Amino acid sequence: MDSDPELSPLPILGNILLEQFATTSFGYHGAAPIVVCFCLLCLSALVSGSEVALFSIKPTDIDTLNQSKNKSDKLIARLLTQPRQLLSTILISNSIINVLLVILATRLIQSQIHFIELHGEIWGIAKQDILEFTLITVGVTSLIVLLGEVTPKSLAHHRNLDFARISCRFLFVARIIFWPLVVGLSRSG
Repeated sequence: MDSDPELSPLPILGNILLEQFATTSFGYHGAAPIVVCFCLLCLSALVSGSEVALFSIKPTDIDTLNQSKNKSDKLIARLLTQPRQLLSTILISNSIINVLLVILATRLIQSQIHFIELHGEIWGIAKQDILEFTLITVGVTSLIVLLGEVTPKSLAHHRNLDFARISCRFLFVARIIFWPLVVGLSRSG
């Protein structure tokens, strides 16, 4: 499967890792790309929900979090002291996760679509190509929007502290990893 290295979001690992995951068949090793897609979808949900969870915490609750003996609560309060950096971390993390998910899911679909035999054309377009396009655009986009964006934000709205406690460590690490991008984005607006 040929790919354009200039389009890869991870120049160091991108094409090698994605090619390895996406070109395996649905045997013993074929579950790896599906598991990675599922993990990326869960991370997308975690980060998306954390935005609503963290920014819906009331200022009076922040004082309570600071006085708590729970390490997660203290970390939440610490993250909220720099809301622009926190929002930048959330946006950058979610964008990277969703791009990786779309790339991997697309390659997975493209590598497996030939196992489904469809013959003929509709409006001059091969049925195989229509199915591939539909699975990639409608299927992957629907999964990301419903399971990676809308549902976690709804859950986080109702249980903001629980969701914030689950996501705060990931966001703290993400802020460190993406520090140059976080600082640049948080200062730009």
